[in-house]
Formats: sequence, structure tokens, C-alpha cells
Amino acid sequence: MGSIRSFTRAHIHGIDGLRALAAFAVVAHHVGFDTGTTSRSRFGIILEQLDIGVAVFFVLSGFLLGAPFIKRILDDRPIDGIGRFWLRRVLRIYPAYWLVLTCMVLFLGTSITSLYQFVVYYGLVQIYDADLLFGGMVQAWTLCTELAFYAVLPFIAISAKFLVGRLKRIRPDTALLAGCIFLYLASTAWRLAMYGFHPSFGRVALLWLPGQLDLFSLGLGLAVLRARTERDERFNQRIQAFVRTPALWWIATACVFAFTCAAGLRRPIVPVGTPFSFGDSTEFTRQIAFGLFAVLLIAPIALRRLPDRLTSVTLGSRPMVMLGVVSYGVYLWHKSLIPKVQEWFGWGFFEGNFFVVFFAVATLSTALAWLTHRWIESPMLRLADTGGTRSAVPEQNGANRPSVDPDTSKD
Repeated sequence: MGSIRSFTRAHIHGIDGLRALAAFAVVAHHVGFDTGTTSRSRFGIILEQLDIGVAVFFVLSGFLLGAPFIKRILDDRPIDGIGRFWLRRVLRIYPAYWLVLTCMVLFLGTSITSLYQFVVYYGLVQIYDADLLFGGMVQAWTLCTELAFYAVLPFIAISAKFLVGRLKRIRPDTALLAGCIFLYLASTAWRLAMYGFHPSFGRVALLWLPGQLDLFSLGLGLAVLRARTERDERFNQRIQAFVRTPALWWIATACVFAFTCAAGLRRPIVPVGTPFSFGDSTEFTRQIAFGLFAVLLIAPIALRRLPDRLTSVTLGSRPMVMLGVVSYGVYLWHKSLIPKVQEWFGWGFFEGNFFVVFFAVATLSTALAWLTHRWIESPMLRLADTGGTRSAVPEQNGANRPSVDPDTSKD
């Protein structure tokens, strides 16, 4: 019996390009803040919203990693191979992260001053200590949340399989969609509770898995819909008609993004322990809008059976695929390179030309990411694959191109 696997070696046309877009949106977001462009430029509100790439990563994780579990549930097969799933996740995330964090400590001025900090930062649990949240690798909070999702995903699948087996009068895929809606609402309730009860840990708790599970559940919902298209031809025909023109979906995506900018849905920059006030509800609205943005962006790619020409020449182009392949390394390296680039040009913090710094950071982080992928990420994934069997979705459009592990990019 094959073990649980993500869509490894299978290729959904355009997914790599989405990862590249999301990764470099995050790079632009951080460069904009660190150069002061976000606060002093007319297009600063756009740069401020580009952390929307995080939502794209989380939805992609739910879709790509949830799909094999959903397939097993619908095929009424046991959910085994969980240990190998976790091993692959650990080897996918930690070795490259450890390398970059160590380089940051040795060469880039990052400070780790105690054994406790060492364990917290190298263990990727800093989101559970508000005092250390923004130390080490600042952007790594998303990795902490991703790891929590990896830890609980098999248990979500086991629970879903149990419930599907008991709900004989409801279609299994319908029951799974209802489960995704439940997870979304539960996450929304968690965030509402943080606003309603004003706990001292409320702001950091929004970064914990319960506060971000709505985004992962949206990806799980897309995975359920895709699985149904593979089992119900009539439903598949309706879906294919619905996603026939990705350009229309992306126009809607642009409208959602424009709304977040025009409405000024800014994330307040305050101390982590600062209690919430009702004026902070813009962040709540922002989370909902970001989730909608990610679904509209991903759905026409995730649900299409064959790629369209627009996707092929944009997100599916060779440069975008290659950038998507190394996007995890770009995520790891870019933030620590920004102050170095500013220093090289004689600029201080909140100084510098955005476009110069962005180009330099993007180029350097891509080069380092390629080396990291070649010498760390790929060998680790081969190690995880040793002796394992594979469970993959069919190739799209007859493509026989290998794809790296799908979950390759975080904020």
C-alpha cells in the first residue's frame, strides 16, 4: 500500500509560477518596508499589501498536501504512511532553514544569545513566545504555522474519514466540503474570540494555526473539488466551463487586491502584547480578503484539466517554473540580504531606492536559493524518497516534466 504523498513528481501547469509570484511579492513587501518606500511613496499601500503572498502559500499548502489524503478518503483506503509524510516535511523544511539561519548568525549579524533562544529558533517554535517572535529569521513565523499544519493534517484526515464513513446518506465529497467549511468557520471563530476577549497573547495567537487555518481549509476545499472532477464527469464538465477563462478570474483577483489597497486594510504595527481594540477589525477583514484573493488566483489553475495558452506563456513559462522551484530558498535568504544591500550602497535603515534594492536582493537571493536547492533541498528530498513508493496525480497535458515538492515557498 503506497504511503501518503503530496503531488511530488506530478505537474499541475502554472503552480510553480504561482509560487514564484507569491515569493517575489513577499520580497517586494519587505524591501518596501525596510527602505521606507511603504511609508513615503504613493504606491506604498500596494507594497504593504504584498504580504498577500503568504495567503497564497497557505492555500497552496492546503491544496497540494491535502489532495492525497482526500483521494484516500474518497477511495475508501486506509490513511497510512503518516510517518513518511512527516519525515518528508521535516527534511523539506529544516535542513535548508538551518543552513540559512546559521549563515545569518555567523555572517549577517543575527543574534542568538542563549541555549533557550537556540532551541526556539532552530526548532521553529518562536511564534509561541511573543518575546522572541521577531528575532532570528523574522519571516519564519509562517514556517512555524506550516509545521503545525503538517502535524495535524493526518489527524484531520483520519477524523474526516471516520465521519465520512458514518454519514451514509451524504456524498463523501460533499461531506468533505462541509468539513472544510467547518474548519474555515472554526478559524474565523478563533480570531473573533481574540477580538472579543482581548487576551494578552491575542496578537501572536492570530499567527498560530487556529488563526490561519481558514486559509489552509480553502486549499483543502479546492482539493476536494478537484478530486470530484476526477470522479464525476458531469461535474467536471461544469467546472471546466467555469474555469475556462483564467483571465476573468485574475481580473477578479486584481479587483480584490485593489479593494484591500483602497480600503486601507493595513496591519497595525504595535507591540505583540498590546490588547486588541475594535478599531483593529481591519485586520480581520484583511484576512478574509486575502483568502478570497488566493482562491481566485489559484482556482483556475488547480481545477483545470488542461492548461490554457495564457497560463502557459505566463505562469507556465520556463523562467517562472525555475523561479518557483527555488522559491523556498528565496524566502529563506531575501530578508537578511536587504540590510546588506543597503549597506553596500551607503544607505541606512528606511533609506534607499526601492527598485535598486529590490533588483539586487531578488538577484542575490535567487542565486543563493539555486545553490541551496541544488546542494541541500534536492538531496534531502532524495533521502526522504529512498525506499518509498509514490502516489502521484496524472500528468497534465501529457507533460513529463518533474516538479519539486509542491510546498516550496513561505513568507
